[in-house]
Order: sequence, then C-alpha cells, then structure tokens
Amino acid sequence: TEIYTLSLHDALSIYDKRSGIFVTLRHGDITISYCHLSKVAVRKGDVVSAETIVGITGNTGRSTGEHLHITCKLTGRCVNPMVVIEQIRRLGIS
Repeated sequence: TEIYTLSLHDALSIYDKRSGIFVTLRHGDITISYCHLSKVAVRKGDVVSAETIVGITGNTGRSTGEHLHITCKLTGRCVNPMVVIEQIRRLGIS
C-alpha cells in the first residue's frame, strides 16, 4: 500500500531494529514517522508536499505482519496521531 504524506515536510529517512525501514518527516516542531516500510520513496533532505508518496507499507523491524505504524511528536514528545491529523485539517496545512 502506498503511503502519502499529510502535509509539507522535510524528509529524513532512517532504519532501526524496532521500526524497521521508516521515514521521518519534519514540519516545524512536528515530526511524523511512517514505520515498518518495505520501500522508501523519498531521500533525506527532500522537501515533500501533501499527498506525496513517501513509501510502501511493509513488515520490517519488530513486526508480525504488514502494516503502517505512525509516530507523531510535538517538540519531541509523543502525541496521538489523530490530534496531529485534526490540527492539519483545521489549519489547512499542505
């Protein structure tokens, strides 16, 4: 399944044993990580706009099946991804 970004971001692409292949996107104080990907479609330093494909779901890292894990942080602290999504919708960020 293709993964689309939610708004304009600077791309950072990383791998670790827990999250597997993942992309972290930064928009100001907000970071959004798309984890357990099988493929990354952006490179570190890319500036991606809303609805850009950033990767393909997968089963990498500590995972028992193909899925998308989203981690959102605001000023370095984890927040519920739905809070970030609702804020993006409310502000019309793209």
